[in-house]
Amino acid sequence: MADALREKMGEGIEFHAPQGGMFLWARLKDGVTSADLIKACIERKVMFVPGTGFHVGQADASTLRLSFTAPSADGIREGIDRMARAWQAVRASA
Repeated sequence: MADALREKMGEGIEFHAPQGGMFLWARLKDGVTSADLIKACIERKVMFVPGTGFHVGQADASTLRLSFTAPSADGIREGIDRMARAWQAVRASA
């Protein structure tokens, strides 16, 4: 997942590659919010969890949580490709 994110979204997203667990936490850059991105992702049949519900205090609207435990490696690559296309569409419409 980390490799696919770096390849497809480059400098538009920041994260630390997980060393375990079930999720990759990320932050979108360029003023894109997870609320904006999720709408475009749903249109492309891919989903993630916006990170805003997991913050204590001031929520960061650009955060998201990506699960890497259920999908196959090919499914992860396809999902990241769809998410990257959604991200590009959101950026283009801003």
